[in-house]
Amino acid sequence: MYVFSSKLKTRTFFLSSHLLPQQSIPYATLFQELGIDGNVRDVEDLIIETIYMAFLSGRLDQRRGLFRVKGAVGRDVRLEDVEGMIGKLQKW
Repeated sequence: MYVFSSKLKTRTFFLSSHLLPQQSIPYATLFQELGIDGNVRDVEDLIIETIYMAFLSGRLDQRRGLFRVKGAVGRDVRLEDVEGMIGKLQKW
């Protein structure tokens, strides 16, 4: 059972919903988007915590300073994603 602070909850939901369309995301982008001061360990801890909660899957690439996204649980379908979803379903 996880006890969320509001800051952790916001950051976790950001990661899970915004990383899905991307294949990889640089740590520098995460620092900026999440308001983290550039501490790599803080970003990695947040990603690891989000992976443990099963909201996100992927690999940390410490050498290149990025997270390689394998999958993420999205919260809501965005309107701009609907056409792409329809196309994928039609191909299927």
